[in-house]
Amino acid sequence: MPITYIKQLQLRGFKSFNRKTDIQLSNGMNVCVGPNGSGKSNILDSLCFVLGRMSSKDLRADNFAELLFRRKTNVASEGEVVLVLDNNSKVFPYETKEVELKRKIKKSGQTQYKINGKNVTRQQALELLSTAKIFPDGHNIIMQGDIARFVDMKPLQKRHVIEEVAGISFYESRKNQALQELAKVDERLKEVSIILSEKEAYMKNLEKEKADALKFRDAEKQLKSAQATEVTIRKNYALQKKEKVLEEVDSKDNEIENLKLEIQISKKKIYDLNEEITELEKQIEDKGGPELSQLQKEMEALRLEAEKSRNLIAGSLNEIERIDVRKTDLDKNIINIQEKVEEKQNEKTDLEKRNKELVRKLGSFKKKVEETDLKKLEEKAGVLEDDIGNITAQRQKLNEERHELLSDIKILESQIQSTNDRLSDLDTSGTSKKGKISYDNLIKEISKLANEDSKLALNIGNLRKDLIKKESEAASVRIRSGAHEVLLQDKAIGLLKRSKNKGVHGTVAELGQVDQEYSVALRVAAGARLKNVVVENTSTAIRCLQDLKSAKAGIATFLPMDKIKESDSNAIPNSIFNDKNVLGLASDLINSQSKYKKVFQYVFGSTIIVRDIETAKSLGTKYRMVTLDGDIFDRSGAITGGYRPKSTGLEFEDTRAQGVLVKLESDLQSIKSEIEESERKRLELDSQVTALRTQKAELGDGRSAEGKIKLINELNSTNKKHEDKISLLDSNVKRLEKELNNLDRAIEDKVEERNSIRTRLRELQFGEQSKELASLTEERNQIESQLATITATLENALLPEHESMKKVLFELEKQKKTFDRQAKEAESLVVKLDKKLETKEKDYEKFHGALRKLTDKKTKLSTDLREAEANGHKYDFQIGAVEKERQNLSINKAEIEAHITAIEEELEDYRGAEILSEIKNLEEAKKEIRNYSASLQKLGNVNMRALEIFESVEKEYEELATKSSKLADEKQHIMTMIDDVETRKKESFMKTYDAVAKSFEMLHEKIADKNYAALELENKENPFEGGVSVSVKDLKGKRMSLTSLSGGEKVLVALSFILAIQEFEPAPFYLLDEIDAALDKVNSEKVGKLLKEYSSRAQIIMISHNDNVISEADHIYGITMARTGESNAIGMKI
Repeated sequence: MPITYIKQLQLRGFKSFNRKTDIQLSNGMNVCVGPNGSGKSNILDSLCFVLGRMSSKDLRADNFAELLFRRKTNVASEGEVVLVLDNNSKVFPYETKEVELKRKIKKSGQTQYKINGKNVTRQQALELLSTAKIFPDGHNIIMQGDIARFVDMKPLQKRHVIEEVAGISFYESRKNQALQELAKVDERLKEVSIILSEKEAYMKNLEKEKADALKFRDAEKQLKSAQATEVTIRKNYALQKKEKVLEEVDSKDNEIENLKLEIQISKKKIYDLNEEITELEKQIEDKGGPELSQLQKEMEALRLEAEKSRNLIAGSLNEIERIDVRKTDLDKNIINIQEKVEEKQNEKTDLEKRNKELVRKLGSFKKKVEETDLKKLEEKAGVLEDDIGNITAQRQKLNEERHELLSDIKILESQIQSTNDRLSDLDTSGTSKKGKISYDNLIKEISKLANEDSKLALNIGNLRKDLIKKESEAASVRIRSGAHEVLLQDKAIGLLKRSKNKGVHGTVAELGQVDQEYSVALRVAAGARLKNVVVENTSTAIRCLQDLKSAKAGIATFLPMDKIKESDSNAIPNSIFNDKNVLGLASDLINSQSKYKKVFQYVFGSTIIVRDIETAKSLGTKYRMVTLDGDIFDRSGAITGGYRPKSTGLEFEDTRAQGVLVKLESDLQSIKSEIEESERKRLELDSQVTALRTQKAELGDGRSAEGKIKLINELNSTNKKHEDKISLLDSNVKRLEKELNNLDRAIEDKVEERNSIRTRLRELQFGEQSKELASLTEERNQIESQLATITATLENALLPEHESMKKVLFELEKQKKTFDRQAKEAESLVVKLDKKLETKEKDYEKFHGALRKLTDKKTKLSTDLREAEANGHKYDFQIGAVEKERQNLSINKAEIEAHITAIEEELEDYRGAEILSEIKNLEEAKKEIRNYSASLQKLGNVNMRALEIFESVEKEYEELATKSSKLADEKQHIMTMIDDVETRKKESFMKTYDAVAKSFEMLHEKIADKNYAALELENKENPFEGGVSVSVKDLKGKRMSLTSLSGGEKVLVALSFILAIQEFEPAPFYLLDEIDAALDKVNSEKVGKLLKEYSSRAQIIMISHNDNVISEADHIYGITMARTGESNAIGMKI
């Protein structure tokens, strides 16, 4: 039982059926009979019409208007065919048991579809029928003459029929889509390959510069380590010296304490002796009376005065001795300084002489080089650059012309395809004028959209080239504009950047931008603080310190914004900024966000930026100043400066470079947006073209019969013109490609010659020939630096010290004379006092001999007292001398500490540098510094940016290589998919073929008894490279030709083929028009029985004159024609 069948057929005004004719059909075998010309075949024509056939010739009419009933000049106003289909199985998406499909036709030839009384489009009607596998051009419909067409089919046509049944069109569609994708991937892969080749060539050119930069960086790092080691050794020496001085200070402190103790002991002894002498004097006075007492007092006074004078003599002589020692030391120092001054002055004279000679040589050498090779080579390089630019522009123009031609070719191919579509859709039927105009408009619109698509594809290609160019420019500006490379070389800062710690704002160098004019001055003014890391608060700083310790990544200085204190710059009077050569405070010349103001005030302090050395000299030593050339004038009087090569290290970002970078990034974003918009438009165009082509296929091409031949000729002529034009454009494209290849070779030759000249120029400027020039320049820079150092040493150190020593020597001479005079006066006084005392002592002896014992004791005590007092004076003098020595040691200690502080500040410049433990002394360190300096000088000028440029280009290369790899994988995937489609396509075909071939043999064997027939593949290995033929053999096995078969035998072969196809893909009903006309009685019986058998699985509606076939029918319908030319139908169940 079929899933559906035709229950009823109604005709009105269709061909010979003028009046409404209602034919009730059974689900078995239905046969229409009647005489020739009665209108039997019109029944099948009406069924084909209502099922949606578009070609009027298939319905045996010139156009659709001729399908209306005609009687002489009268024509029916309209006609209709109604088909009622069974829907008990609910195969159709309606709840009703029946589905009614109606197609009406008007005099104009326009038709209209209805389903269950509602207007629908043809497409909707076809979609409804397709759910039950009913198609207007299905192989289940055999019209008059079609049976012969099946027999006469070429092998390829038979194969196409089987392909259609097997659904090969689905695989072909997938394959075509895959091939289109493959073409796109190939194009993108080609573009990426070209860019990769360019990047590879660029990287190859950068290799040497990168290698030199790595050597230079390594040598520079080693030099920095050696310099850091040398400074560290000097610091260690200074610390050892400080330790020794501290030990001496401790020793002097101990000595002073001991002397103070001795003084205390002397004072106690003097006090005790005075008490004892006073007691004796009282006893003597009591026994000797007032005269003796008076005499004793006078004697004692003389002794005291004499002792005082002796102490004064001793002190003066000691001072004179000390002054002589000091004078001797000063004389030696003055002689030493004079020798140094003479040595420096002689050295200065020699250096100035050598400098003049170097200036003369440099001028002569540069003039010679400029006048000879260098100038000529530069001119030649300039000419070659112009040539390359002109050829490149010419190549670009030709390439654009080539793309335009290719675009034109695509447009023409699209137009040819469109014309072919029209040719394939043309038939002999006609449509209304409105339908014709609509179809033509669709063709024009499709051509227009295809043209726009080609232009968009060309524009996208050009935009991608601009994108690559802009990205390259942006990478170069990024390299020039910041301190990124140098910062990444610092292990600690690199770790902090990668950790993305919250609260880390960046380094001082990254947070500020400067105008190019102040770049050197601000870089020098900031010094090592450029690498200081600015953080939000102390907690962040501590967290970062812990990270560095954990990773053993070195050290860094952090500036917490909540703790940092700005320096006081208010002490600088505003009046000094009135001088136009005083450019301002360093912290005011930096560009940064306002929240970092305190940071930069801390970094620069009260440093003033001045234009030149003369301005700095005029301001004196009150302020710290830095000139635009980077010379530093410190408040201590120290001056640091000389030749500063162009920085390849850490510095602030250039403000102008930042502006250029912002513009480039804006341009990049704009290009990317434009590419995305263009690609979006292409997708929209593709969707529109697909929809229009579908609409075009539905509309068809309605033309009048007489105009169709003319139109076909016109379209063929247009195609011929398009093909000729494509041929001409192809030849032009080949010509342009040949010219492009020639231009590419010319560019390669010019670039090679230019690179050779550039190499020669580098050799002249930085290579072998310039060694003498580089050596002279370096020597001159060293001499100028030495001259500046010598002048500073003379003016700031040696000469002032020499003058100071001379003044001290003059003062010492005056002091010596004073002490000498004082000593002589004291000696004269002692002589006088001793004589007076001797007289008094004699008087005392005469006055009283009885008091001898007491007086002798007093005399002894007085002598002891004088000795004690003399010791006390001696200790006082010694303690003064020791304290002075200690004071000198303290001064020496302060000088050493100041020297250590200066060394530590110097060491800040080498923060992070490795200290070389294998270097043990200054001599070794200086030797290493000389070696690495020589290595750097030998390398000459090196492009340090080559490292980051190479890294950037290498990254781009790797990204492109990855993209290329992905595209290659994508291509391979598409190729695999195509192979898979081909495999599945073949499998599906062979499965269908095997089933059809088997059914064909079985069916033919049932109905044919005089021969055997079988289907054969012409190419069994690859069936799509051959067709499907029918092999016929007689009963003896002899092969027979199809042309040798009788008409009936051919019908049996064709019918077997048709039914075999239906066996594989059963239809719900079969429409057969006189397929048995050529059969004899025996074969008619066999065919009738076979059709009867099939009617149990599918409805059979056929037209026949053959009694043997008619006898097998379930229902017979007699068709007759009245004299009026109208057909009538009468049904009868058998």
